[in-house]
Parts: sequence; C-alpha cells; structure tokens
Amino acid sequence: MTTGPIITPRFLVDDLSDNVEQYPTHTVVAEEEPAGFEAHRFSAGRRDQYSRASTANSDWWHKTTYDRPRTSDMVCLWVHNLPGKSYQLQYSDDDYTTIQAAVNCTIPTTPGAGSPADANGVLCENGMWLKTFPARTAYAHRHFILAGGAGYIPYINGKVGLSLGLAQFDKPYMPSDTELQVTEETNEAGWSGSSPRRPKRFGSILVKTRGIWEYEQFRYHFETRFGAGCPMVIVFDEAQAERAVMAKRDGGRFGFQGVGGWPDAYRVGEFAWKELDPREIGAPIP
Repeated sequence: MTTGPIITPRFLVDDLSDNVEQYPTHTVVAEEEPAGFEAHRFSAGRRDQYSRASTANSDWWHKTTYDRPRTSDMVCLWVHNLPGKSYQLQYSDDDYTTIQAAVNCTIPTTPGAGSPADANGVLCENGMWLKTFPARTAYAHRHFILAGGAGYIPYINGKVGLSLGLAQFDKPYMPSDTELQVTEETNEAGWSGSSPRRPKRFGSILVKTRGIWEYEQFRYHFETRFGAGCPMVIVFDEAQAERAVMAKRDGGRFGFQGVGGWPDAYRVGEFAWKELDPREIGAPIP
C-alpha cells in the first residue's frame, strides 16, 4: 500500500514573556527601554509594537524572569531586524552568573526552505524567524544580541515557549486560503488608485486525537491558550517551515467533540484561524 509523505506540524502559542495574559507573575525587562519600545512590547502581538535598544552598535539584551522553573523548546522572532546578525538565546538559574546558551547562531539574511531545527533556524517568507532546540528548564531566559555595526539598533518581538510538535501525517489537517485586503478607487479621469495591499491567509485546523494524553496536549495549547485569544505560530510542516504563519483565533465555535464510547473515545475538533497583521506586499524584510 502506498502512503503519502509524513508531515510534522508544530505550533507555538505559549509565551513566557507574556506577563499580561499568560504569565502575569513573570518579570520582563531589557538593558535599554526607550519610550514607546519598552520590554513588554515584545509580546504585544502587533507588527508595529516591539522592544528596541536605544544605543547603536552596542550589545543589548531582553530578559524574562519566571516565578518558578519553566520549560521551553522554541523561539520565534516575528518582527525583527536581525538577518545577518549574531543572536543568542540564553538561560540561567542565578541571574546570569552562570549562562546556558540554547541558541547561538547567525540569523539567515534571506528567506529559504528549511526547518526550525537547522543550525541557524529558518527565516520565513513573511520575515519571521523560527528556531527549535532541546527543551530547557530554568528560572529565566534572555535574548542576547551582539553589537551589529555603526548605526545599528536592534529590535524584536515574538515568542519563547513550549511548542506542540506532532509526528503523525493524518493529524492535524490544515486547509488554508488567501484573501487580498485592498481598497481601490477610480477618479473622474479614469485613473485608479489603491491602498497598500496585504494578502491575508486564513484556514482551519482539523484535529483528531486518539488518546487522553494527546487530547490534554491539544486542549492546553488550542483551547486554553489559542482559544483565549493568544497568537499562535503555525508551522504546517517542519520540513517546509518557511511557510509558517502567525495566526489568531477566528470567530465562531471552537473546541473538541467526542466520538465513540468512553474510555476508548477519540476526539475531533476544528479550529479556525486567520493571519495576524500580515505584511504589506513588497515590504522589505528587515
């Protein structure tokens, strides 16, 4: 019997730096926090909100301290100006007297096919950068960005947290489509003009779980986090991670339904999503 290729999707909605909704007892600070670019903006979930340094050509860090040991295995920089720059994701249990570097790489300069597990991660088609690493448990993490040259001031937003990865090809299934967001007008002379064009992706994730453990994993990430309105990175297939999207929950019903009799029941669910703040067509990747 011939079977199709196995895909390995991955999802990241957990965000240890989100001290507003997900982890209100965590502390988020940066080495420099100029007005309008404070550390908490790293997790604001908007393309125009990010944390930034104020001094050019200087090392800079962004740090999150937890209320207890936490585990993470993935970092996403959604909006950033780090292509070609040296980047480290560091962990510590003693306020960085001792440092554990989970990621130490140079971020790719151009988007290309790849996996988040690649040595330098993958720069996606929409400018987002993703990297997975062996799970780390610690009391704190920080982004550490080395001085990048004359006039260079780094800025970042995104997520660091515990992802949900799967290795079965028939779940979940994620149909998607695109709509073009644009306003067009024609003047009396017949000339047409339009607003900036943004292709917005949308779709739904169809999930089948075959046991209580799978169900509990999906319930935490999809219902507890994504269902509450937290943005989520959707990697449709880790082998083609450059297609990943930052998504938000769409309206309507949201959850699982049981099929079969307990305790042998499996559960199915459909989770609608739409792209969060898509990039304008032609906008350069920083």
